[in-house]
Amino acid sequence: MFQDLRLFPHLTALENIAFPLKMQGVKRSIYEQKALELLEKVQLLGLEKRKPHEMSGGQIQRIALARALAAEPKVLLLDEPFSSLDENLRQDMRNLVLKLQREYKITTILVTHDRQEALSMSDKIALMMEGSILQYDTPERVFEYPVSREVADFFGEAIYVDGVVKENTFYSDLASFTVTSPNGSYHAMFRPSAVQLGKGSAKNFEICALSYQGEYYNAVLKHIETGISMTTKIPVPCNFSVGDLIAVTLDESKTVLFPKVS
Repeated sequence: MFQDLRLFPHLTALENIAFPLKMQGVKRSIYEQKALELLEKVQLLGLEKRKPHEMSGGQIQRIALARALAAEPKVLLLDEPFSSLDENLRQDMRNLVLKLQREYKITTILVTHDRQEALSMSDKIALMMEGSILQYDTPERVFEYPVSREVADFFGEAIYVDGVVKENTFYSDLASFTVTSPNGSYHAMFRPSAVQLGKGSAKNFEICALSYQGEYYNAVLKHIETGISMTTKIPVPCNFSVGDLIAVTLDESKTVLFPKVS
């Protein structure tokens, strides 16, 4: 399924879907019936006589998906097929692809630059940069246990705290905790979800900015002694204001250590 879809403009929806079967020499009665079945699968039954210019972008996407499935491939390659759709249509197409993939049990490779798309749709993720695979693992492990800062930064916001490991303990200006890493200098990576507000006795951070996002606020916090900044999400309703001093701790179980490169 190509990024630019490449439906034949002179063919109807039904003819576009049936095209791979026609090229395989399948009888007309069979390929037309198969195309009708796929039209129903992509929820477009009744539009079989429409040509691409008579359909919306979302409908064209579904026809292209049905055409790709018509050939009964062993492997289905989707090359950024949702990039031209708005967010609501993108989500509809993601759900449809997942539903049909499970139904047809086709190995599917999705090429995407959208990290949320990769995390939400994949059983396994291969993150590539400059032609090399940096990490191949489940979405959960790629997000929670990235193998490098490049991987960590691609999949979301990350907070880095510099420190050293001595005798199985990580020491830094913000936190100290037991680790299994060898002695040396490290960046400790935390996701914003590891920031715990209101826990601890010392009010050690100042709220520098609050940005309303609907279901939560993005908050920028600054350590009052070291000036180290970090971001986190505060659920609505938010009882804090810019300038407030609050206690903040970091969930040590959610940290990943990256050795410093000299």
